Amino acid sequence: MLEIREYKKEDHSQLIEMISMVLAEHKMSIDFTGPDKDLQDLQNIYFLNNGAFFIAKLDDRIIGSVAVSKIDDESSELRKLYVLKEYRNRGFGKILLDKAIDFASSNRYRKMELEVSKKHQKAISLYQQAGFIKSETQSCCPRCDFIYTKSLV
Repeated sequence: MLEIREYKKEDHSQLIEMISMVLAEHKMSIDFTGPDKDLQDLQNIYFLNNGAFFIAKLDDRIIGSVAVSKIDDESSELRKLYVLKEYRNRGFGKILLDKAIDFASSNRYRKMELEVSKKHQKAISLYQQAGFIKSETQSCCPRCDFIYTKSLV
């Protein structure tokens, strides 16, 4: 049965392995000096800064993740939404996305934004179905092309 819960330190190596596998599908790799530097300090970047980091486990294996980080008192950012390839198209991405949106709403964020690569058309479709709208602002993340936003009020 699928378990969605907050990240714990003992999850770290399995989390990094899962994210590495997802990125490798798109000929990308973890960049601890760039967009993935947050993975080296989840406690301070997420948990101690009004954010969250959740993992999805199935049969004792981490199969997905999602995070919410604080931009400012009213805005949050959706980050690290990953699901292993063999577990996609089963609704797990939507479950993780809903968990992140619920967290942001319950923590009184009024807006959520995310950055995404044009290579991830299924993810973009998921975001659009959840009410995210493409922004005119360009992404500054080296592996992303678009910014999407959603009002949470």
